Amino acid sequence: MKKYLYLVCLICVSVVLSGCGTKKLTCTKTSDESGTTTNEKIVINFKNNKPSTTSMEMDMKFSDDQKSYIDMSYSILESTFEEMEEDGVTVDTNKTDDSIKIKMDIDFSKVKDTDDLSIEFDEDDTLENIQKELKDEGYECK
Repeated sequence: MKKYLYLVCLICVSVVLSGCGTKKLTCTKTSDESGTTTNEKIVINFKNNKPSTTSMEMDMKFSDDQKSYIDMSYSILESTFEEMEEDGVTVDTNKTDDSIKIKMDIDFSKVKDTDDLSIEFDEDDTLENIQKELKDEGYECK
């Protein structure tokens, strides 16, 4: 009897430690508009088929003709993304001579209201729905 109890406990512990119910979706998209190339990467971690955390990165590279717009674009993007910062949301913006980089991390367990985040999904969406929405937006997902 002790052997069976030990075996059941071992199986339960291995299931808990293996991260049962966790998945990761990584989606990327590259676009070129008016001399600005934008590379986007979204990594969404799921727990029990619901998003738990998300990391979004955007890297905008400006052509020589568009470099004069970097400062203005950076100011607009920085203020827009800073407004989204709250419990569970961190935003990091950086600017170089020819690019703007933005990184946003979201922990859905700490976010009070996802409506202010301007993202295409929220903590109640499923992996399948989010993947479909992102593919419809032109992202490649794996």
